Amino acid sequence: MTCRFLLVLFVLAFTTASLKAAGMPELSAASTDTDPATGDQVFVGQARLDYEGVLLLGDEIRYNIAKQTATARGHVSLTRGSQRLLADEIVYRLADKTYRVNRVRFGQSPLYVSGDLVNGTAKAIGLQHASLAYHEPGLVAPTLKAEELTIIPGDRFVADQARLGLGDTSIIPLHHINQSVDDPWFERKFNEEI
Repeated sequence: MTCRFLLVLFVLAFTTASLKAAGMPELSAASTDTDPATGDQVFVGQARLDYEGVLLLGDEIRYNIAKQTATARGHVSLTRGSQRLLADEIVYRLADKTYRVNRVRFGQSPLYVSGDLVNGTAKAIGLQHASLAYHEPGLVAPTLKAEELTIIPGDRFVADQARLGLGDTSIIPLHHINQSVDDPWFERKFNEEI
């Protein structure tokens, strides 16, 4: 019996080491199970996925091995370098390192952003129905609202069908903006128009 137990431990250790070497994510949670309908591995309670510099946290993470997709739900955060996204649900595709989010909020100084639908990669974040605040969001903070907003982290943002305003109030229509994040252009533009 002891020999059989040691053999099982050896096989588990070897399998874990092989998965890490093959680029598999590290997943952990308070409890794990398998969904018989989908075959997803289900991690519940402080669920965590760590994969090639990406940390995905949530109340639950469902991982589909065949599709290499992780779906995190409930108090979700995705951290990659200096980027950190907060949402109720994030679908992360490990194969191409892209993600899809509904109702997101995130900050990467000096920008603070929220939006309804997000598709992102390491190089660009595309949002629909977005709101962008330069520095901290607030009632009197200059704000840009756009139907479509693309952020190139650490470089620039591009907005289409945009409106400049103060807090939640949109005042000045701007059709297209292509702006460096290091230049507080829309703060100056807002002050010029008022």
